[in-house]
Amino acid sequence: QTEFPDSDNTQLLITCTKQEELTFHIRYPEWATAGYQIKVNNELQQLTEKPGSYVSIKRIWKNGDKIEVAMIKNLHKEKLLGDEHKAAFLNGPIVLAGDRNPQDKKIVFLEETNQGIDSWMKPIESDKGAFETKSGFPANINLVPFYKKYKGYYAIYFDCYQTDEWESVKDEYEKEEEAQKELERLTLDTFRPNEQQEEIDHNFKGTHVSRGDGALGKKWCDSDGGYFSFEMKVNADLPFSSNPGLMFDSLQELPQ
Repeated sequence: QTEFPDSDNTQLLITCTKQEELTFHIRYPEWATAGYQIKVNNELQQLTEKPGSYVSIKRIWKNGDKIEVAMIKNLHKEKLLGDEHKAAFLNGPIVLAGDRNPQDKKIVFLEETNQGIDSWMKPIESDKGAFETKSGFPANINLVPFYKKYKGYYAIYFDCYQTDEWESVKDEYEKEEEAQKELERLTLDTFRPNEQQEEIDHNFKGTHVSRGDGALGKKWCDSDGGYFSFEMKVNADLPFSSNPGLMFDSLQELPQ
C-alpha cells in the first residue's frame, strides 16, 4: 500500500495461509539521504546498509505481518555535464519542471552560499509535490513533478548562480535580453511545426509527414519519401531580395 511519491511511506502487508521463512530485499535508494527507516510489526529495525543498496529482512512470516518503509525525499540538484551553472532540480527521485514558453525570459535562480535549496524553494500546500521559488530572476516560477507535465512548454534545466557570482555576469544576461528583443522587433513571422493552429495559420501541407516532440519541449516534423511546405509572411513594401531571411533552429536532410 503506497501513495508514493505523494507520500514518503509504503506498507507491505503479508498474506499467507501458513507461516513461512522468507527474505525480503527492500531497496534503499541512493537519493534517500534525508531519512530512511523500516519497521516490522511496528518495531523499528536497526540498519547498517547505506544508500544505493538493499536491506534484507529474513524471518518467519505469518499472515497479517506488516513492513513499513519510510523514504524521506529531499530537494537536491543535478548539474548539467559541462556547465556547472545549469542544473535540474529533484525532490527525491522526482524531476521537477517549470512552465516556460519559448518567448519567456530566461530564469536564473540565485543561491546563497551555505544555504540549502529548501531555503528558497517552498512546497505548495494545495498542490502535492509542487514547489514555488523565492529567488528567481527576473521572476519566480512554480516547479511541478515532471510526470505531471503533459501539456504545454516546460523547462527542466535552469541557470543557477551564487549571489556574489551573479553580479559579474548580470550584464551579459541583460545584453542577451536586449538582443532577443531586437530579434523579436525584426521578426515578421514565426512558425512552429507540429502545432495544429500554427500549421493552419501557415497553410502547412505535406505527404508522408511524421511528427514528434524533441529536446527542451521543441516539436519537429519530417517527411520520408514525400514533402512538406508552409507559408511565411513577408514585407510587401520591400522587394523580395530585401526581405529578411529565414532562421531555423534546425533544418536538415536526413540520410537515406
